[in-house]
Amino acid sequence: MPYSDFSPEQQAAMDRSLEAEVNAFLYMLVSIAALVGSIALVSWAIWA
Repeated sequence: MPYSDFSPEQQAAMDRSLEAEVNAFLYMLVSIAALVGSIALVSWAIWA
């Protein structure tokens, strides 16, 4: 179904949900990166 078939309200709602999904995905990536970084830092501190 083409995007243009939806009403402007539906298009706006879809844009918001897509934006929320992208934000959640980025937040998850940052969280994983922080976790990996802290584990690496702790293990480096132990082994150094």
